[in-house]
Amino acid sequence: MIKLRNNIHAFFCLIMAALLFVSCDIGDNDVVPESSFSKIYNDESFTFIYDPLDIIQTPDSGFLILSSTEKWSTYLLKVDALGNVSYEIKVPAPFVNPLPGLYLINGSIHLFCMDEISLQTYLMRLNEETQALEVAQTFGDILYPLAASLTPDGGFLIQSYDRILRNTNLYKIQPNLNILWKNEYPIYEDVEEPLIAHLTRIGKRLPFLTGYLGDNNRATHFFFNGYNNYLFSMTFVNINNGEQTGVINGYQDKGAISGASTISDNKMALSRYSFNDNFLLPLVDVNPTAVEFSGNIVGVQFPELLTNAKVIIKQNLKAGKSLMLYATSTKSNQVVLYVYEAITGKMVGNRYWGDKNPYEIASLTETSDGGLAILCKTYVAGKFPRICLIKLSAEELDGLSGM
Repeated sequence: MIKLRNNIHAFFCLIMAALLFVSCDIGDNDVVPESSFSKIYNDESFTFIYDPLDIIQTPDSGFLILSSTEKWSTYLLKVDALGNVSYEIKVPAPFVNPLPGLYLINGSIHLFCMDEISLQTYLMRLNEETQALEVAQTFGDILYPLAASLTPDGGFLIQSYDRILRNTNLYKIQPNLNILWKNEYPIYEDVEEPLIAHLTRIGKRLPFLTGYLGDNNRATHFFFNGYNNYLFSMTFVNINNGEQTGVINGYQDKGAISGASTISDNKMALSRYSFNDNFLLPLVDVNPTAVEFSGNIVGVQFPELLTNAKVIIKQNLKAGKSLMLYATSTKSNQVVLYVYEAITGKMVGNRYWGDKNPYEIASLTETSDGGLAILCKTYVAGKFPRICLIKLSAEELDGLSGM
């Protein structure tokens, strides 16, 4: 059985001195431990690989972390409010390819994954009593799931790939988990090879996304970020039937939108990459009925970021002030958080984490105390991929936001 511990694990302490590892700064000393901490979850097996995907705060103020292991197996780690391990779940086959996204539905946490053999999609439910995942719904017609997200009505969008017809498919799932509609978007070429490399974590990771324009109460358009008409594009569709209304075209997979979050109505915070360069676009007026090219959207270039960097964008409300949080990874093996005013697009703060050990962003979530939980991947001794959790207090986040 895998034994996970925090960053005081005996093995880690031994190598820490040898590597001069400096743990993440957790702020001023007067911050209580529950509000601010940094944890690395080590593993006694040097050959075991973790690729953290998402995090959600649980009703007990702890956290549930979703990760893949061994290329695409599903793994869950439950920690308490201080970041100490409560339990872990190594999900057996055939439940593989967990999608980023943890959803609290009727008091239980859910996630999507795929069948290893049939490629069909499962909605899984966490049973806290048995500490196991259970199948909540099987979507036998949805094969090769690539991305999923909640919609304002309490349902879901699921993006998938049809390997026979070479289409991207988009499904609207109702709150009762019935399929409301499906639509198809021809790719016109075989993209299964890069998809498999993406899904099994052996090649380039592609920024598959789904979401909506509007606000938390209503959607005006849905969108998916993925393959469409030879290109990797952000496609906008009608919410009633999935018919395409507009698109922001990329250039094959060499230039594309890499992160997206709706601010309100048609205003979005975006990021994009173009031939290894990264651009952040904190305030963009999107036209969901136009045909545009991502390279024409003006943004600020960030040379410090990793090539085609993964970018997580979240909206955050502090004291009535709307902020956009950009979390991503740098070429100096650090994770960085940029904070922007949502209304003006002006940067108001930033902070970096990481020193001797490489750090890469995975996800982030707001916490009930007004702080932030940042999920990262780090490499113990520079080569063992492990899960890292950084907890910011409300005071630290306020300081980043200029409050």
